[in-house]
Amino acid sequence: MSTTNRPVTTEWDDVQRRFGNFSALEKEPTQDQLTGLAVDLAERSDPLEHKQLDDLDQLEDDLDEDVLRRYRARRLAELRAKKEEAAYSEIQHIGKADFVDEVTEASRGGRHVVVHLYRDSSEMCRVLNRCLAELAARHQAVKFCKGISVDVLPGYPDHQLPTVLLYKDGMCQKQLVGEPEWGGRQMMARLSADAVEWRLARHGVLQTQLEEDPLVASTISSSSQGGDDEREERDVRDDRGYSSSLLERMREGRF
Repeated sequence: MSTTNRPVTTEWDDVQRRFGNFSALEKEPTQDQLTGLAVDLAERSDPLEHKQLDDLDQLEDDLDEDVLRRYRARRLAELRAKKEEAAYSEIQHIGKADFVDEVTEASRGGRHVVVHLYRDSSEMCRVLNRCLAELAARHQAVKFCKGISVDVLPGYPDHQLPTVLLYKDGMCQKQLVGEPEWGGRQMMARLSADAVEWRLARHGVLQTQLEEDPLVASTISSSSQGGDDEREERDVRDDRGYSSSLLERMREGRF
């Protein structure tokens, strides 16, 4: 007796199908076809696919040595990948000598590396370092670094600080130069780890659950302040080529 569920049809339905008014019913699979499908699924299923290392050790006497070695190697590779994915929880201090290894090379393979060029004399840099330290603990798959600007790039101008370099795949993908990138001095007191996270997320460095920018822009009412901001923006634009040139020299080892 068949255990399949046949569709219920009426004599009227059958007549309409004979005249081509109704589409033909799909043929039910035969018992042989169902059995073949079950065998195929069984053959393709891997009972060791989700076994952990401890489970594999317990099966050592029952498994072929080559099979066991292959699955152990796969599990160890998965564990190493997970460890590397969450390898960073603190912001790392770097200098010129280790920039290539700790930033350029570390960013290969799709890893994001965030580098903050700073000076302790800059209050905005100090605030940004605190925010980045909090983000390093929050987003451990991203590598966060900081380095004193003139130690990493000799001659780097102070008025371009803070400078944040976003690296991936061995290349600097983006330069965030100057205080305007972080809201300017008038917003410094409101700069938080969430606000920095929002900006890094916009550049694809990390993911955020924030739905809006925490750093609310304020209206500048003073015309003199507006003039200062315009000059500051112009200085940043004029010096972007200078910083790009320094980065190029750094990648080529000519700095």
